[in-house]
Amino acid sequence: MNAFVRNSSPVRLTLVRLTLTCIALTLALLTCGPSSQAQVSLDKHERKIHRKLEKYQSGSYLHLVLRDSTNNYGALGAVTDASFTFKSADTNAMTTYTYNDVVRVKTDREPIGQGTAPERHYFRPRTLIIAGVLAAGAGVAVAEIH
Repeated sequence: MNAFVRNSSPVRLTLVRLTLTCIALTLALLTCGPSSQAQVSLDKHERKIHRKLEKYQSGSYLHLVLRDSTNNYGALGAVTDASFTFKSADTNAMTTYTYNDVVRVKTDREPIGQGTAPERHYFRPRTLIIAGVLAAGAGVAVAEIH
């Protein structure tokens, strides 16, 4: 190596050192790469279910339709990249599902408890009759004044 250093120019030495540094860094990154790569590859349906479940807070009451055609009602638990936990309303047991196990996620919008249902507004003909009588009276009053 001594003969190489004596016969080389400073520019060539800098290029050799830079090349060796780049090779060392590349090897270091290649060995560290797979261990830091923790993302799970999901297909289109799994990504759709994952995005839908991320919108709900932990503890939200949901209705899951599973691949084996069963319906499961309960509360949503922790949502991770690969799976989620779900507490069944029937058995009170926590179950971990992958996104591929689920066909559909629904929220049953049936109100539970007093005061949770929206108020119904009924058509009241009496109100319409009173408004008509008042309009006719106002029309007669305007006609009498002119």
